[in-house]
Amino acid sequence: MNDPFEDYRGLAAEVYDAIWSEEVDDVPFLLWLLGTPAGRLLELGCGTGRVLLPLLKHGWRGEGVDASEVMLDLCRRKLGNENLPALLHQQRIESLDLGRRFHRIIIPGFTFQHLLRTEDALEALRRCRTHLTSRGRLVVSLYLPWESLRIGDERTWKLRSTAPFGNGRTVLCHESMTADPVLQNLTIWNRYEIIGAEGTPVDQTLVRNQVRWFGLEEFKLLLHAAGFDRIEVYGDFTPAPPGPASTFLTFEARPGPAAP
Repeated sequence: MNDPFEDYRGLAAEVYDAIWSEEVDDVPFLLWLLGTPAGRLLELGCGTGRVLLPLLKHGWRGEGVDASEVMLDLCRRKLGNENLPALLHQQRIESLDLGRRFHRIIIPGFTFQHLLRTEDALEALRRCRTHLTSRGRLVVSLYLPWESLRIGDERTWKLRSTAPFGNGRTVLCHESMTADPVLQNLTIWNRYEIIGAEGTPVDQTLVRNQVRWFGLEEFKLLLHAAGFDRIEVYGDFTPAPPGPASTFLTFEARPGPAAP
């Protein structure tokens, strides 16, 4: 099995902001959920800073972790351009080891769902637990791929998005998904194409990713097993609880009274 984090490099990393920055509008909800900036915040899977930079601008003192050094380099460049201070670390979340605790830890986007094995998911949550202060909070967003569930290997491609890419160029993202409902795994293929100002292709790459989805009660059990309690769940980046048609779940959990 390919390491999904290895796909966040090369052209796929270069076009990430252009394609994905407007795809998931979770930042306003996270600002509301996190509350008044206090203490230190850690984002796991910070990537190029899509979420981290707005939180820093809002007043949080933050750090970021990502498995891809290429994405971290892009994030450092953006932090420098905005004159925003933040420490960045190249680590995987199931082996997180920073030696200090945080008031908030967030895992937005698809980051947590790259952990395909239950033991890795549980260990990642345990690591989060040991990196939180006693009054800290963990926030994890998860995607439910109801509209994409298909059984089999046949690919059906669709144009997911187009975006300007500087110097008159355009980036296209075509996407195909297949799912294994038994294993709760989703295989995502993205084909990125750069179209020059004259309308001819100049570059392209194909990226394969696998993510896992979790049921609501299933993820609560993992949180409890990792030492969390007082769990709240929100649907589709709103203050409301999730409903039958929700495609995003956001969990907020607090450390239990004793370390697991």
